[in-house]
Amino acid sequence: MIKLISDKYNGNIILSQPLSKEVAEQAKSYLPAELLRILEQSNGIEESMVLPDTGKLEPISWIVYSYEMILEESRYFQETYLLEGVVFSDDGAGNPYYMKENGKIYYFEAIDEEEALVAESLEVFWR
Repeated sequence: MIKLISDKYNGNIILSQPLSKEVAEQAKSYLPAELLRILEQSNGIEESMVLPDTGKLEPISWIVYSYEMILEESRYFQETYLLEGVVFSDDGAGNPYYMKENGKIYYFEAIDEEEALVAESLEVFWR
């Protein structure tokens, strides 16, 4: 899955340390298996760019939140908007992408409080 993400972002990604085995074991009861497999390889993935003046790699935004961010954002949207699913990313403007129990990926537009199906799976989402 990380290769799909890297390909979609032309290799402009920053990987994090993998989720620890202990935390991954706890997360099994909460996270969908597809999402957990990503976090076991990289606990969060950021989009990046190379700054033209310094050549330094700079993070731009989250492609996949870290486990801690997933918990925080999911809790917020579940409590505030009664959203059903696990929030794993956003559109850059604070509107979340999330996975429901059926494994499908949805987008939630907070201002209008409308959700839309965007992909049948994470694999399709990143193609």
